[in-house]
Amino acid sequence: MIKDRYFKHYLIPNFGREKQELLKDFKVLVVGAGGLGSSAIIYLATNGVGKIGIVDFDNVDITNLHRQILYSPSDLGKLKVEVAKEKIKNLNLDVNVEIFNFKLNKKNYDILENYDFIIDATDNIESKLLINDICIEHKKPFSYAGVNRFFSSTTTIIPGKSSCLRCIFKKIKKEHKDFGVFGTVPGITGIIQATEAIKFRTGVGELLTDRFLFIDLLNMKFRISKVNPDKNCMCRKN
Repeated sequence: MIKDRYFKHYLIPNFGREKQELLKDFKVLVVGAGGLGSSAIIYLATNGVGKIGIVDFDNVDITNLHRQILYSPSDLGKLKVEVAKEKIKNLNLDVNVEIFNFKLNKKNYDILENYDFIIDATDNIESKLLINDICIEHKKPFSYAGVNRFFSSTTTIIPGKSSCLRCIFKKIKKEHKDFGVFGTVPGITGIIQATEAIKFRTGVGELLTDRFLFIDLLNMKFRISKVNPDKNCMCRKN
């Protein structure tokens, strides 16, 4: 067998070359190029996802560097999306990268139409709810994740088939307070999000639909809770 960069994938039962080929025309949009986004983007690219879109409006800041592994000190002050695009091309020339230097809102969300799967790598509840509502309305599968200190949570939502964020968070406090985040937490969680996207495309394994994964790296505990769809939720009406 001729070896290439995906050779180790070919050796995995129920994955192999056939599943790897499915990733070539897979299009994933990552909203947010921070800690979660950096990790997800890198692993989507190195694992052969054909097109990656990146939405972010921020510049690289010194406080980003302990967790946002796409960036280095030489990138300080530069636009994250531009740095990310350059880094991805260095990782895998076969990946088509599309960047959007703005904050996703109700006026520009039409970019989602060109993608098969959305990764929510934002850092505030308002953006997460917006992504949830847009994806539900337009039937776009997506991965949610949130991080805080040593903790994170993540789930995968398939519109029409699973619960959504509004099913999970019955009462949402919209104020945003920065409690800090330990550097490795978004890294691990972003990798899980990238894995969920790849599993969605290839059909291998079991997705985190109707399940909420809680990660506690301080005490090294992982817990999954079952989520029941709310029959009165907007996602039941679309």
